[in-house]
Amino acid sequence: MFTAESGVQFTANLALRVEYTGSAIKVEVTVAISIPEQQRDRRFQLRATASEEELIKVAADRQGVNVTEFIMRSACERAEQALADQTRFVLDDKQWKAFMTELDRPAKNKPRLRQLFQEKHIAKRRS
Repeated sequence: MFTAESGVQFTANLALRVEYTGSAIKVEVTVAISIPEQQRDRRFQLRATASEEELIKVAADRQGVNVTEFIMRSACERAEQALADQTRFVLDDKQWKAFMTELDRPAKNKPRLRQLFQEKHIAKRRS
């Protein structure tokens, strides 16, 4: 959870995709931001069984929130986990050798990266 200069609290999720393209490593960064105070203006249509509906209603009630809030919190938490768990990529032999060459290079000092590794894991930020 982060707090903007305006005082609004928000959750930011960062997804990093690394792809080796033969002579360079392509990095794609996707950022998803959730601001609880934002007005919800998008609609999801879901189908559920009677038992799933009852389960969700009871759980929402016990947490003191409405069904929409419960579903959105649950879905966002799971989405954050799914993005944080993306750690697998596949390389052919040529790409693997180039990747290993890059890994064997002397390390560069990256202050922002050092700061990022000192932050809490994304799945633990909501607790």
